[in-house]
Amino acid sequence: MGFNKPCIVCGSISRGTRCPTHQQALDTAQAKKRDSDPERKARKKLLYNSTYRKQAQWLRNTATTCHLCGIPFMPGDSIQADHVEAGNPNSELKAAHRRCNASRGSTPLT
Repeated sequence: MGFNKPCIVCGSISRGTRCPTHQQALDTAQAKKRDSDPERKARKKLLYNSTYRKQAQWLRNTATTCHLCGIPFMPGDSIQADHVEAGNPNSELKAAHRRCNASRGSTPLT
């Protein structure tokens, strides 16, 4: 555990470099900047088109195990369709736990 520090914006004592209020404001500003990037929008439109959405829905309804960790899905698990080749819109889709897919990010499978 670390020491409490003053927020770099308002000076109130907090756990990190910003208090919760200013950290939330920073996160919101970064999200707005990221979402307004035209290159990112075009890439997302290509990756998550109607074909992807149909295949992803079918995967979520029929999948039994996560292709990343091999653990079977339990009721209530968040299941996502994962591109086997990250960033390739023509890549095969496989079912993965949300946490497994997020931890993998865009790293290639080994």
